[in-house]
Amino acid sequence: MKVLLSILFFSFVVSCKKTSGSDSPQKETKKTLWGSSAGAEAGEAKAQAYIRIKAAFEKHEIFRYYCSGAPEWPSWLPKDAVTHISFKYNAKDILTGTHDDELSQFFSGLGSTAKIYWTYFHEPEDDIRDGAFTAAEYRAAFDHIIILQKKLNKPNLVPTLCLMSYSLTPESGRNWRDYLPAKVELLSWDGYYRDDMNLDVSKVFSAVRAIAIETGKPWAVAETGVNKMKRSGQINEAIPVETRKSLLTALAKDLATQKPYPVFVEYFDSDPSHDAAFSDWRISDDAQMVGAWNAGEN
Repeated sequence: MKVLLSILFFSFVVSCKKTSGSDSPQKETKKTLWGSSAGAEAGEAKAQAYIRIKAAFEKHEIFRYYCSGAPEWPSWLPKDAVTHISFKYNAKDILTGTHDDELSQFFSGLGSTAKIYWTYFHEPEDDIRDGAFTAAEYRAAFDHIIILQKKLNKPNLVPTLCLMSYSLTPESGRNWRDYLPAKVELLSWDGYYRDDMNLDVSKVFSAVRAIAIETGKPWAVAETGVNKMKRSGQINEAIPVETRKSLLTALAKDLATQKPYPVFVEYFDSDPSHDAAFSDWRISDDAQMVGAWNAGEN
């Protein structure tokens, strides 16, 4: 009897070791939020654009909102909307404490339930290159704002860096770590399909994924899209409709299926006026294109 009990106890211990959490591989949770920005059409208010584009997408779980200067939560946006909001100040002014009260008031006024991903100065690389402030000043300014925000004890607010995926390419001559604040919690990136990628959409975020694996930090897509127009050589030529549809599906599928999964993906639904001849990333105005994008998400 003692021998039998010893065998049973040994079997139980071995079984527990095999099923313990420390020895079994952890599964990565696949829960990416999908959404977009909302570029307004001529004569259209931002609130109208938001309602129209939110309705156009089958799945719209996060909204990308830009402030060209000081941060401001738009009055028409529900407080419980999951949002990625960015704002801009010169880093030198942040470091003098000039905007401390204004920033504290902004963060205090935000909701305390839905996730709000906030970014200080998205895509700072060119401004740093042009001498507006240094990379060290940018990092210090971002960390300064994070410290202010954390005093409010709102865990739903997430400090989110936003850089160009271009900054990871050798031709940029940049080291992306020059822009990395010590206290930032999420790395987000702007990356787009280019017609010189030869239909290989995996090239859009392959370098970004490598950074996520290297750092172990969560990552997200702050802007992405497939242009209506070709850009190689600045040739004003439309991409064939079927080609664009297949690229949209492939890009969304790449983001939906390749690990590590992004926290969110935001489509850049806009046609920037400063580059109107060569840039129109919108899909909300074409149900076929939205359908192609949605086909890749699912």
